[in-house]
Parts: sequence; C-alpha cells; structure tokens
Amino acid sequence: MECVKMRGVLIGLSVFCWALVLVVSPAVAVHKRWDPGPAIWGNITEPGANENPVVTMDGQDVTHTVQDNDWDHWIDVDDEGHPVGEEGLAADELPEDKHTWTASGGSFPNGNVGRSVVWRSAENAGNYTVSVQIDDLPLPVLPPDEGNRNDGPITVNHNAAVASLTVKELSFKSDHQMYYNSADHDG
Repeated sequence: MECVKMRGVLIGLSVFCWALVLVVSPAVAVHKRWDPGPAIWGNITEPGANENPVVTMDGQDVTHTVQDNDWDHWIDVDDEGHPVGEEGLAADELPEDKHTWTASGGSFPNGNVGRSVVWRSAENAGNYTVSVQIDDLPLPVLPPDEGNRNDGPITVNHNAAVASLTVKELSFKSDHQMYYNSADHDG
C-alpha cells in the first residue's frame, strides 16, 4: 500500500513540475528565414513552337511570349536559427519591365520589353536565336524575418529559322486561277 501511495506522490510531483516548466519557460520566438529557392523558370512560346527551330519567312512578324514563374523558399526558425516548424514556397513578382528581349537578327518593331513581343524576322535566310532575360522584383524581407528573395536573372533562348522565297513569274490563266513559278534560295 505504501508503494502505491509513494508512486502516486511521485506521479503528482512530475505533473506539477511539468506544469511549472510550461508556465515559467519563455515562449520560443519563431520567424521566417527566406532564400531565393528554385531559380526563376521561363519558357518561350510562339505559333508553331512545337517545331524546333520554328521556320518563318523573311521579314515576317512573329509574336513571342514567355511563360515564367519565381518561387521563393521559407522555413520557420527560432532565434538561434534552428528549424522549428513549417516551410514552404511563396511567389515573387516578375513585372513586365523585367523581361528584356534580344535576337541575333531581325528587330522588335513595337519594343523589346514585356512578357509578349513581336519579333520581325531577319531579311536574310538563316538560323537565329530569340532570347529573353527575366529578372525578379524581390519582395522585401521585413524584421524579424531574415534572408533575401532576390534571384539572379536568367536568359531563355529560342531557335528560329528564316526562309526566303522569291516569286519569279506570276500569271493568270483565268479570273479564278493563279500560277506562279518560285525559287527557294535556302535549299
């Protein structure tokens, strides 16, 4: 019987001590530690983009659009920097003016900034590269959070082939039929 009482007292004391620790211990401060996470991702699309390279005629206007995203990583940490809970990803901003296009030939008649641009293909037949540099506008990390959300810029390339076709002779056999003789200078 005394053993049971003794055990009961010990159990009661351990519960009391545990409750006292919870009341007396200060709360652990938790904040987020940020890092850029996965790199910015981008992919250029245009009509016929399933072909590589996409073939266009010389001087033709072709709309190029980039699909992109930027996910930054965070993790909950305590004041000593130890992970203490959740972690996840949050989207960062990729504004229109952080998309700058270049090409190894041709031009951008409506400007070269934005998610979608018109590329006027080169006047000469050949293979060209259309590229877009994408940068983020990192959201600020405010105290008590720490780290940064700034990814470095990336460049996405797209191959384009320009063909040239010259009409040598054009004749009409009737009001509804047209015949032409052409030459493909590219082979």
